Amino acid sequence: AKVEQQRTIQKSNTLVESAEGTVLRRTEGLKAQQERLVLYKEQLAKTEMRAPQDGLVIYARSSSRYNDTYIKEGALIRKGYSVIDLPDISELMAVVQVHESFVRHIKADQKAIVRIDSLPDREFQGVVRHVAPTPDARRKYYENISVYDTHVWIQDENSQLPEDLKPGVSAKAEIIVAELNDVMMVPVQSVTTYKGQKVVQVKRGENMVVVPVKTGQFNNRFIEIKDGLKEGDQVSLAPNIDENSETQSDSSSSPAIASTGS
Repeated sequence: AKVEQQRTIQKSNTLVESAEGTVLRRTEGLKAQQERLVLYKEQLAKTEMRAPQDGLVIYARSSSRYNDTYIKEGALIRKGYSVIDLPDISELMAVVQVHESFVRHIKADQKAIVRIDSLPDREFQGVVRHVAPTPDARRKYYENISVYDTHVWIQDENSQLPEDLKPGVSAKAEIIVAELNDVMMVPVQSVTTYKGQKVVQVKRGENMVVVPVKTGQFNNRFIEIKDGLKEGDQVSLAPNIDENSETQSDSSSSPAIASTGS
């Protein structure tokens, strides 16, 4: 009987040790699962994006250099990609691209006039806030054109902008780089380069004579003439200078007249 009792005790101890080992393993497993659950909850919380303020939510453009489309539902998102934009529509700006031949004249705080395509009968005052230090990479790569993104903030002091105006509408901006008064000016296409200097063709009697000029500021319509012309001179709108002669017969049916203006 005593031997049988010892066997029973030994068997019971073995069962207890086995049960304790099972409990220990399962306790460690539970701890690992709890840690994994905490990690999954943190990852799940990161999938929910909360806006810092109320506003209009729009999908961002794809961050891929080969795809310029907007992000949409089901798109593959990688780390660092922009997913949505939350524009502050209480302040609007126009992003215009300035050609490299003009960008050196553009500076912060210059005044501008902004025209929105969907509001053709209105003009809005603006001010330059930022000029990109490098040209737009996409147009440089695909079109071999160097243009610089320029941010022009619209100053809507009289609340003229419609409340339902959406971000992303097309707009143009005329940036005022200088204000000139009482200066001589001619259409910009009247000035050309001949033998390394700026010249215009001026009507003298029945002939068009090449006249050297000193130029100043210009825009896409007119160019300032600092020296070389006098008010009333008739200049060719399409100068065509013969390399062998600086005098040609009049071939311009409607010459422009040099004038003083601002």
